[in-house]
Amino acid sequence: MRNSISRPIRQSALILICVPLVYGQSQVAAQDVEVVRIHADPNTVLNRISPDFIGFGYEKSAVAQSNFFSVENTRMVNLYRNLSPHGLIRIGGNVSDHTKYLPNGAAAVRSEKEVSVINQQDLIDLGKFARATDWKVMWGLNLGSGSKEEAVKEAVDIDAVLGSQLHSFEIGNEVEALPRFEKSYEAYHAAYLDYKAAIRAVLPNAPFSGPDSIGNWAWITNFAGTEAGDLKLLTQHYYRGGAKDPASTLEKLIELDDGWQNRIKNLQQICREQSIAFRINEVNSFYGGGKDGVSDTFGSALWCLDYMFQLATYGCTGINMETDVNQSLLGDPGSAGVPTDKADRPCPVGLLSHI
Repeated sequence: MRNSISRPIRQSALILICVPLVYGQSQVAAQDVEVVRIHADPNTVLNRISPDFIGFGYEKSAVAQSNFFSVENTRMVNLYRNLSPHGLIRIGGNVSDHTKYLPNGAAAVRSEKEVSVINQQDLIDLGKFARATDWKVMWGLNLGSGSKEEAVKEAVDIDAVLGSQLHSFEIGNEVEALPRFEKSYEAYHAAYLDYKAAIRAVLPNAPFSGPDSIGNWAWITNFAGTEAGDLKLLTQHYYRGGAKDPASTLEKLIELDDGWQNRIKNLQQICREQSIAFRINEVNSFYGGGKDGVSDTFGSALWCLDYMFQLATYGCTGINMETDVNQSLLGDPGSAGVPTDKADRPCPVGLLSHI
């Protein structure tokens, strides 16, 4: 493309692609449809799309769910393989700051209001799944209610089980919202360094990503400024709004979010200055498990596809579409890739269209 395809043109192209799928050829022919011609210039490259651009995100309790991350779950293994030969599984979410790793304990899947338990067999199953799909894993450690000693034991076993399939560790989820730091970046960063040093004492080459931010720009820039030399990816989350908000409509979802557009421009700039890469490692339409009648429609698939091209245009290395698996235990277990009749959800369709 000579520069970049404007958003209106992208949207028109997407509508032309998808209208036949929704309405059928006969109805399309009877309507006035704007013809959009797109000229691709193969000599101009805006950004190269990372091989692991596509990814899913899960609450940490999903790892404790029986027969989920398992090579026996052939439907999900095949879904991953069909989506991409390489991708990134992000394990974290709010539940990660309320999860214990007990190697010989009984696995327990609970909401963020209680304590979930992951055991060693859960990790072994995840490792086999990651190797079967050839996707890597970004693993979130408990900073909200855990200790660095617990994090070290967990990190050692994760490293042993995943091996080359380990992408990086993250310390904490949406860290600026963790009550223990009382909104103090300095307190958070001191704890981050403490955890990292303890882990590096036993795993000298352990890779880290972060800060796993909701979007506090001061926290992101401070973290990038001090950690850029020892960081695999700078990470932030994004949702268009909340599922319980009456204003969370399909119209809002597909409408251009000017504030977010400016944010990804700023992320691109700071990463250029610091010579690092960034990823939106938790994202979906509306947080809180998604909005019925919006997040589960093909309009959401169109948003997903368009959103990925926006990010790729600004040099983002990828996304992790957050699933509703174990989301406050209210989510539909038929979300992205779970072996039920609802596995073909809109966002996987959008991801597949991006390939």
